[in-house]
Amino acid sequence: MPEIFAPSVDRNALVEGFRPFSQPASIAGMLVGNDLDALLCACFLKARFGWDVLGTYDYSNLWCGLEPTVFIPMLTSGQILAVDLDIYHAGIPCLGHHIITLEPNDNLPGQRQALNPNLIRGISHRRFRHKYPLGAIHWLLWLLDSQPPTSTAEALIWLADSAFINAQSHNYRTNSADWITNFLQSKWLLQGWHAVDTLAFEELLQTKVLTILQNNSLARPVGQARSRHLGLSGWQCQWSAPHQQRQAILQLLNIIIQLTGWQTPGWPQRFWLLPGQRQRIPVSTLLRDCRAFSFAGYLANNRVFSFVFPYRDVINVTMELLEKK
Repeated sequence: MPEIFAPSVDRNALVEGFRPFSQPASIAGMLVGNDLDALLCACFLKARFGWDVLGTYDYSNLWCGLEPTVFIPMLTSGQILAVDLDIYHAGIPCLGHHIITLEPNDNLPGQRQALNPNLIRGISHRRFRHKYPLGAIHWLLWLLDSQPPTSTAEALIWLADSAFINAQSHNYRTNSADWITNFLQSKWLLQGWHAVDTLAFEELLQTKVLTILQNNSLARPVGQARSRHLGLSGWQCQWSAPHQQRQAILQLLNIIIQLTGWQTPGWPQRFWLLPGQRQRIPVSTLLRDCRAFSFAGYLANNRVFSFVFPYRDVINVTMELLEKK
């Protein structure tokens, strides 16, 4: 028997219940992830709400564009929206899409302001093979009832988080269809799901998007998974030192604007580093440790700032990032 998950939810209720979207004036700016998906979200949100980028986080280090004595109180009081990030802090609103629960019934205080499709649908680590298979930008566009303005913009959006490869893959295509048809119930995503498995889509992606991206120093074809027709791969455009790679990031923002027509968010002139303690922990070790404490207790005792399950057998945990700063 196939597993049954929550059906589609009321999108308007989700948006109305998420303060950054229902009260955009309460948000001073964004903390974004460190890749193409995050910048796509930032450009769309700049066009929609006028927010600028105030910092960036790679799940190891947080680079803030304001002095820490100013930035940290703004962040923890909910004035900064974390975009394409799953932060574990009760005061920080975040828009993410990783698996962030160990069990379906986990009640975790740090997720009170999380808008995450896996969390909403009840997809925990136990149901890992059913995890959300698209990018944060797909989730964001669906939430705000929008869609790509052109076919080229749509190709760029399907490149985010290698979503088009997931939609082609024998291992993930059924799961992608389930999310699109049964939960998101999106016509444009369903049309895209059919289109990305064609040679015509890959040729469009290669000629209209990758030929432009390849001139950016952040854009490199990475990852073992490749597309079915032309052997295309990742191109996630990640950075690790935003102070040193600023010009490449700004150039990437300009490419996104060129292809989507959205707006370029402000980007900090300089950054202050808030280092975290990142650990890659086997899930077997986590389960052993959670016998003494609940998962919520484990996260609290270890002063966890963020965590994700990138693979079935691993949890990445970042600790003490805001401690002693």
